[in-house]
Amino acid sequence: MAEPASSRDVEPAAAPSGVILFDKPPGVTSHDVVVGVRRALGQGIKVGHAGTLDPFATGLLLVLVGRATRVQRFLMALPKTYEAVARFGAVSTTGDPEGEITETGLVPDGELTLPTGTLMQRPPAYSAVKVSGRRAYAMARAGVEVELAEREIDVYRFSESRRADPRRGYVIKCSSGTYVRTLIADLGDAYCEQLRRTAIGEDGAMQAIEAVVFDIGGVLLDWDPRHLYRRLIDDPAELEQFLGEICTPRWHLAHDRGADTEQSCRELAAAHPRQAGLIMAWAHRSEEMVAGQLDDAIAVLADVRAAGLRCLALSNMEPDKFALRRSRYPFFGLLDGCVISGIEGVAKPDREIFEILLTRYDLDPRATVFVDDVAANVAAASALGIVAIRYTAAGQLRADLRALGVAIAA
Repeated sequence: MAEPASSRDVEPAAAPSGVILFDKPPGVTSHDVVVGVRRALGQGIKVGHAGTLDPFATGLLLVLVGRATRVQRFLMALPKTYEAVARFGAVSTTGDPEGEITETGLVPDGELTLPTGTLMQRPPAYSAVKVSGRRAYAMARAGVEVELAEREIDVYRFSESRRADPRRGYVIKCSSGTYVRTLIADLGDAYCEQLRRTAIGEDGAMQAIEAVVFDIGGVLLDWDPRHLYRRLIDDPAELEQFLGEICTPRWHLAHDRGADTEQSCRELAAAHPRQAGLIMAWAHRSEEMVAGQLDDAIAVLADVRAAGLRCLALSNMEPDKFALRRSRYPFFGLLDGCVISGIEGVAKPDREIFEILLTRYDLDPRATVFVDDVAANVAAASALGIVAIRYTAAGQLRADLRALGVAIAA
């Protein structure tokens, strides 16, 4: 259960307020997260959370800031969804990896009865339930025998997701106050080896971020035709006229959709013979449009991957240029997959390319962040329910991701 924000905190009229969907890493307590957010926001800001996650557990923790702490009890009452890994053939004194583990070797065969509906459950001795003003886990650690009263819970879903003896994976949706550790222990000689909260509320209304999708040109690579054409056109006004009237973004969009760049340049050069040399440079010197990789943004990508989130790319790019750049820049090795417009035959901001991304990588829009430097692309992603961020600078992106609960350094 969540502890209320400290009474020492005050709530200035102009103080920040809201709910942070924090992706809690393993090894830290929910209280640690609250302390970290309070420290980041500064003294005098009320901060709390709406439902404890055990230290070994990961996933969605609702961090409440300012006036949002007033609705703590309502958010705590929402149903929660978890992904759990049960390790059979052993038991734990705490029901999780942090307790004393005893091997029994009893691993079940076949299907197990997974209870759903309204059940009576006795909270474990190692829990945050208070007994005469003391936390049960503190009493248990002190050697005091603790037996808590049973209480009513609701399990809306309890299904097996995978199996590899002696482990089985489960998806569990349950009411507030349910101890998943106990549900697992009640299956037999088993304990909860891994636990991740994936959603809070009906139909996953609040979900932890699970994937971040990066644009490439303008976010991870410094791509701009001006890098090339400043070498070829001395007059800045003439350069902008050339890119605004001849080699235009609208013309280049055909390349992003898979059109042959060489042939396209030849056709355009035939229509503008006085500019033929400049036009053909687009086909023959295109890599000079890339000034290099954007190291600060790639550092964010590396941190997101280190935090355990999936990292993908969605970019408008010609197929041959993608193959060349993927071999040239090592950061592509940090990506779990790429959707490239020239390969798909459709380009941003078309809705279809976002749907390809979501389907191919089985992404939930509400748990996916999309990062792009073009406003129209950000708007298109948002229209599909994706959490979209307009990229301006790596520092701002880092701050935006942290505000969404992604556990990366400031």
